[in-house]
Amino acid sequence: MTVSASTYLIKNSTDMDVVGDYDQIQEFSRTHPIPQKPYFHQDEYGRFDEDIEFPVYRMQSKAKLTDLISNVPLSSDNLMISRRCLGLLEKMNLPDFQVFPLKFIYKGNMNLDYYAFSIVRQISFLNYISWEHSRFYKTTNWNRNLIEEYVFHSTEEVLKNQKEFSDAGFGLKVDIKLLYQNDYNIIHFSRYPMTLGFICSEHA
Repeated sequence: MTVSASTYLIKNSTDMDVVGDYDQIQEFSRTHPIPQKPYFHQDEYGRFDEDIEFPVYRMQSKAKLTDLISNVPLSSDNLMISRRCLGLLEKMNLPDFQVFPLKFIYKGNMNLDYYAFSIVRQISFLNYISWEHSRFYKTTNWNRNLIEEYVFHSTEEVLKNQKEFSDAGFGLKVDIKLLYQNDYNIIHFSRYPMTLGFICSEHA
């Protein structure tokens, strides 16, 4: 087992010079039918049905193509990534994940070079955290102002006080240290009190 020196939260760029528009994809294509089956349904672990059919999306007219596409329909639990990015991810040590081909209209043409990438969530991810090396804090103004820092020693201790943390506006700093049992390069958290989203190690 190793403790990563640094961990990072994967987020979409909002720099208009880079992405052109945010979110780059905001809706479905108006010229293609939307599948009847609710494509966005995921079970409690974030797993899609294998026969899922995604709709055709439409990229904003001012948006630029990037390896990670910001989008509304897929939600923050899933990444929309390029074929090149998928190739890089597949070389990493990852937990169980799913990949599905996507289609979207870009400048009048159909783009087939992007995928939906989803890590199947595991409750045990919480056990990978080195709690004493992680930094919790009480905040105000939507986490802008730090009031007080705390140290915890176990998952049980954190979850036991979950409601208190939520009411107080607790959060976990992005520059946390995680205990990776299997040296995963990227994991995904979807439950409080962790920073929600995709977190990668410095080696990703």
